[in-house]
Order: sequence, then C-alpha cells, then structure tokens
Amino acid sequence: MALPPPTNNNVALQQNADVMQAMQGGSNPMDDPQMQQTQQMLIQAMNQFGVTPEQLKQLGQLAEMSIQDKQAYPLFLQKLRDFGMADAEKMQGEVDYQALAIFATAAKMV
Repeated sequence: MALPPPTNNNVALQQNADVMQAMQGGSNPMDDPQMQQTQQMLIQAMNQFGVTPEQLKQLGQLAEMSIQDKQAYPLFLQKLRDFGMADAEKMQGEVDYQALAIFATAAKMV
C-alpha cells in the first residue's frame, strides 16, 4: 500500500510530531551549532570579565526573580556590583528587563 501524497495537513502533523519529540527530550538544543557558538562566546566573555559559572547562575536566579517581582531588582543590582560587573551610578532607575532576560538566559547555558 502506497503512502498518500503529502498534504498541508500531513506537513502540519509532522511538524507537530517534531515539536513533541523535541519537547520530550528527543532533541537537545545545545546540539545546535548556533547554540554551541553562542555558548563559546559566553564562555569567552565570562573569562574576559572574570565571571565564574557559579556567579552567573546566581545572577540568573536573581534575574528570574526580578522578572517576576521587580522588588528583587535591587538584589540583582547589588550582586552585579559585588561581582564587579556594574557601576552603581550606571545601574539606577527603571528595571532593565532586557538585561534581566540576558542574564536569565545566559545562566542556563553554563
């Protein structure tokens, strides 16, 4: 018995199956060459600025907390200063959600 020719519905079903497989662990995003390149760039930046993986993970956790509750943002800023990564005068004012997202994401890559 021959398979039916591909239809838009069959393509959509295959895409859904691919997504489900990825969600179930069938695919590791870190295997993607683009992700590996980004991870290498992150490691180079960490080495350049003297940031340890543990420090980045702490910052990532505080960034996630700050995204959920902006009252935690001063803790995030203090930790940046403690690690020598921020100047107190430069890191004042409104919550910088872009910086928080970058740190939250970067922490998951180490």
